[in-house]
Amino acid sequence: MILIQHTGKNDPTTEGWQFLSVPAGVTTVQPITNDLGQGIDAWQVRDESNQSGLGYLKYLTSAESSRVVTQGWLLSATLRAENVPGVSVANRGGILFSYQTFEKRWALWFDADDNGNTRAYLQTPPLDIQSPDGRGGPLLSPLPLTKGYSTYTWVGRGAGVADLFINGWPLIRDYPGSTIIDHQFDNAVDFGGGSTFGTGIGNFSSVVFVVGACLPPPGSNCISLP
Repeated sequence: MILIQHTGKNDPTTEGWQFLSVPAGVTTVQPITNDLGQGIDAWQVRDESNQSGLGYLKYLTSAESSRVVTQGWLLSATLRAENVPGVSVANRGGILFSYQTFEKRWALWFDADDNGNTRAYLQTPPLDIQSPDGRGGPLLSPLPLTKGYSTYTWVGRGAGVADLFINGWPLIRDYPGSTIIDHQFDNAVDFGGGSTFGTGIGNFSSVVFVVGACLPPPGSNCISLP
């Protein structure tokens, strides 16, 4: 069952997502058509300040939260990240998507390397481990680094652990989630620019949150990975 979904260059607020900007008006958004000439449409979030951010949220109801625990969940995003021109390495990495309970968060943060390849960072429990370039989590490696879009998928079994897939390939098993959480995102799915983590540009072609997911290979009661 799909609880919330963003597709292409649609404004997420027309798809049922709640808009959050802190402080208001400091992060810009726009539709992107035929990005990189690849025929891919996306919704762009551009965060140029590490003191502000913008996100799109979906708060789960009590009934939906109960289904997550009993049936599992899937959160998948197809995106590419860019750096804000002229911003230092220490102030990059502000693009993210995540699912958070009242106690844990499954999040990926993104920036780009000097060649424009999208890089992903894992927010680790219980404390963030510094990567070599100073970001708040270790660089996920190996990754399929390309200048195009990649699909990052969390598949959770209840509210306890989740596995991470990139372009359908398993990368991490039984990740317990990070205990570093922001309570304004309790019991919610979100994507966009983080409020204080850093700057960045995120082009989101797809974001979907599903209840009733399970690990591949799919069976009769399973949802296949994107």
